[in-house]
Amino acid sequence: MQQVLSMIDSFSLIMKNEQDIVIGFAMGYFKQYDDIVGYSLEEIIISADYQHKGFGSILLKEIETKVKEKGAYCVELQAVNDELHEKYYNKAGYKNAANFIMKVKWFE
Repeated sequence: MQQVLSMIDSFSLIMKNEQDIVIGFAMGYFKQYDDIVGYSLEEIIISADYQHKGFGSILLKEIETKVKEKGAYCVELQAVNDELHEKYYNKAGYKNAANFIMKVKWFE
């Protein structure tokens, strides 16, 4: 978390309830490509008591609005490959990228 927050081009939002208690956050950073700026969403978290009540959708929409205002052309993210995440991100208009594949090299 500190690693993302301390980046020069980081941008995050905190969501609070009516009692001013933090119930969620979104964090990421702007990334310059050759011809565009994108926003890499690293984490979006909603407290368990507030999940499945629309708060995650509100927070995601707000981060999209804010980063677009700041010059981003897209939001990119990595998500767990399961039914719950697929449903959430599909509902928000996110699609699986066909032109990228995640690579990993595990150290022994």
